[in-house]
Amino acid sequence: MTLKKGIILTSLLVLVVLYFALFNMRPTQVEDLDLIEFSEEGFVDATDLTDTNRLVASNEHFELYLDQTTSYFKVVDTRNNQVWESNPSVPDPWELDFTKPITQSAVNRQKSTLEIAYYNQAGSLTTVNNYNRSIYHAQTILDPAGQRTFSIKEIDGGFQVLYNIVDLEIDYLHFPKFIDKDELEAMDDYDLLTSLAYTGFNEEFNAYEIVNYENMSRLIRGRLYDVFYEKLDYTRERAIQENESYGYMEQEEQFSFDVGVQVLLTDEGVKTSVIHDSLRETDDVRLGRISLYPLFGTAVSEQNGEATEGKIVVPDGSGAVIEFNNGKVLQDSYRQRLYGRDQSLLPFQMPEQRQNIHIPLYGMVKGDDAAFAAIITEGDGMATINAEVSGRTDSYNKAYTTFHLRERESVVIGTGFNTYGVDLWTRDIVRTDFSVDYRLLANEDASYVGIAHSYQDYLQRVLGLEPSDFTHSTVITAEFIGAYDKREFFLGVPYYALDTMTTFEQAEHIVAQLMDRGVTNMNAVYLGALNGGIDNELNTRANIEGILGGDDGYARLNTYLEDHGMRLYAGTSFMSTSSYHKLFDQYRYTASRIR
Repeated sequence: MTLKKGIILTSLLVLVVLYFALFNMRPTQVEDLDLIEFSEEGFVDATDLTDTNRLVASNEHFELYLDQTTSYFKVVDTRNNQVWESNPSVPDPWELDFTKPITQSAVNRQKSTLEIAYYNQAGSLTTVNNYNRSIYHAQTILDPAGQRTFSIKEIDGGFQVLYNIVDLEIDYLHFPKFIDKDELEAMDDYDLLTSLAYTGFNEEFNAYEIVNYENMSRLIRGRLYDVFYEKLDYTRERAIQENESYGYMEQEEQFSFDVGVQVLLTDEGVKTSVIHDSLRETDDVRLGRISLYPLFGTAVSEQNGEATEGKIVVPDGSGAVIEFNNGKVLQDSYRQRLYGRDQSLLPFQMPEQRQNIHIPLYGMVKGDDAAFAAIITEGDGMATINAEVSGRTDSYNKAYTTFHLRERESVVIGTGFNTYGVDLWTRDIVRTDFSVDYRLLANEDASYVGIAHSYQDYLQRVLGLEPSDFTHSTVITAEFIGAYDKREFFLGVPYYALDTMTTFEQAEHIVAQLMDRGVTNMNAVYLGALNGGIDNELNTRANIEGILGGDDGYARLNTYLEDHGMRLYAGTSFMSTSSYHKLFDQYRYTASRIR
């Protein structure tokens, strides 16, 4: 009996192993992309650079200039003398008008080349720009105003900038909130510390306390720094640990990121990129997204007392236009993720009903003879296109790209009244560079149509697409719906059975009727013909549904259409599936939640 049980168990084990070994679907292997080469060798610290108008590259139509003291650049189009700037070179007119509600934050954003959103261990997101965190630091306890934490390296055809985006300020968490009574009284600087900061005494802890801890002035923090860091060799981490030992758990991460940017002059304009291999972050604070040159090519609301004429072009639907200075400042800015929402993520709220955008292109037309077409060439699957008119936060009309380095999902934990939201992020940065190719257009090409033609040229010359539509008259597309799931009942038990809306024979009859009425220039799209119909199974094969007429019926319809100069296209979905072919596949191969 024991032998029989052993044989049975062994057989079951063998069957299970064979099941997973022989019929297991393998994950697709994605080859590494051709990333921009990056090395920290050769970069020169910005404090050693002084040229504010250095010519770094030129070609037949364009000249690329770099301001080494700010990392700003400009491209001069010699065809029409148009100057395209990475950042406005003159102050915002709103700064001179006390009636305009411009903030210092908006002014600093105009002077930035990157806008960074980072998250901490709790998942909360914070946004900063690299102007007052890298290009021109505000005065801190240790550093004077104007400290620069970036470096530049010139390369063939352009330059690279390595930004160290860091918070240099000495904040209150650099110092312990409590110090034990005996310990403080034994210090040489006891009188200074008790008169300067540790003016309170906590009976419970038997410790001196900084009462106004979070709101200490810079002067007090500077004096405390001399004591704790010059004499006592403190660290910020040590001060936070000592605070926690007294039950003070407040923490505020000080971020430090390295982000490398490459700017190259091309025959069509200029190409800007965030270099993947340059990105550096800490374990506690991670990069979430980056907006690249958010002020490039921006158009001020008015010049010389006259309103600036122009428009922003976005790929919404078949193409949409946002007029400059349209006054719609109370509406939300245009912000649309390329290719729609990631279907593997559960939305925290019902998403707004919008038409998805599928072309990685936007642009701007300025006046009658200047325009640019911005093509997102790398990282487009992680990109959002933004557009904003003047009058919201400043006087500029602008369009730019935001790249999502990681995906984020908002989830709710708990039930009933005990619920709270948590943001979950992917662990790794997506492995790609993030590039926007600005094609600068002049004269008759500076138009909505010129922007479209620029993208068409990119598809043909760069991606190698060839024109295939040589029709000279309207072609009608007849769309047929084939098999679908219909709810049935058996002895009161509901189940879904496959039913048909249009068989292949019926489709042939419909086409014949259309031709009798003079419709001869036509193609047919057949939805729900494969792998379970409209709500199809995983597309690892192409099986014609028998309920529609099977392989023979499909072949007859195809032959009939070909004989009359028409084409038949079978439609299917590759982004979703109704079922899998194995018992456990729905758990093994469905997209997992973000960890």
